[in-house]
Amino acid sequence: MDDEQPLLATLLDMNAASITRVDLPMRELMMVRLATLAAMDAPVRAYVYNLDAVAMSGLDVQEVRQVLIAAAPIIGTARALSAADRLVEAFGIAVAEALEAASVEALGEPEPPALDV
Repeated sequence: MDDEQPLLATLLDMNAASITRVDLPMRELMMVRLATLAAMDAPVRAYVYNLDAVAMSGLDVQEVRQVLIAAAPIIGTARALSAADRLVEAFGIAVAEALEAASVEALGEPEPPALDV
């Protein structure tokens, strides 16, 4: 993957290094990351990139909402609403990608090359 998608490979390496150096339970780590994404007014793809880890951490939609509510007084209304919209969009993208992958797998068609962003 490094040669085909160098940016993604670098981000994955950074992510793995960060997780090994943090002494927080995965749930709390993902809460911090979601709040940070909201504070940074991160793009949708950044949320998509973190959704698997959020799901594996056991966080549910209500808890994600609570993270945004807790962050709102610090990050402001506009960023909190932007984060909520981007999370919804990211979830839609993740579902669409999962359905497409399942369809490709079921049909036995080759998967199209991924874009390195």
